[in-house]
Amino acid sequence: PEDIYPLDLLIPEDIWMGLPAFEDETAFRELAQPVPFVATRVQQAGFSRLLREDRDRLFRLTYLNILIKLHQLKEAQWNSAQAIRQACYGVADTHRLLTQFSEELVMDGADGKRRYKRPQLLKDRLVSYICVLALHLDGGMRTNLTEMALELSLPLARMTQYFRALGCSIDARAGAGEPKTVTSAKGGRALQAKYARLTAPLTFPKPSLGKR
Repeated sequence: PEDIYPLDLLIPEDIWMGLPAFEDETAFRELAQPVPFVATRVQQAGFSRLLREDRDRLFRLTYLNILIKLHQLKEAQWNSAQAIRQACYGVADTHRLLTQFSEELVMDGADGKRRYKRPQLLKDRLVSYICVLALHLDGGMRTNLTEMALELSLPLARMTQYFRALGCSIDARAGAGEPKTVTSAKGGRALQAKYARLTAPLTFPKPSLGKR
């Protein structure tokens, strides 16, 4: 299943080469400011071990962190240089990254600044990339759908649609060693954890034909 959505297509080489390299955990936490989904996985693996033994995974977690932060931006912030710098800290070419998930508007202002707009199709593309990266990083092409829904501030039903559109099956039961509930970093009641899993052959939702 890992070959269905190859990582080298998700992270083009020029973007991969331009990702920031963190040499200590303090810098990672202070500068990248990892979101809870990413911070949990870095903590579980151990930053020092990732740095020593699996730098590729650390880079992928850094990229996932950037994509989630981009998703969390408000529309106006996509045209705020400060907001983009904070979300994409250390990225060498933010324009190249942004145009994967937005359209560049014709520069008609006197300031000559680039401006971006995000049609729904490209918003969906960003979330889909996030979902696939999470499947890869959590191992076995399986990830905690509920945890991701909370991270992206999406309704559980909408998050389920994204994963099903990728061909995932949804499991309402946690496997051995997997959390059975998820609580938002902001607090609140615990939610039952659901898991998305990608297996071959893919299973896609049937198209809705509507009423006649």
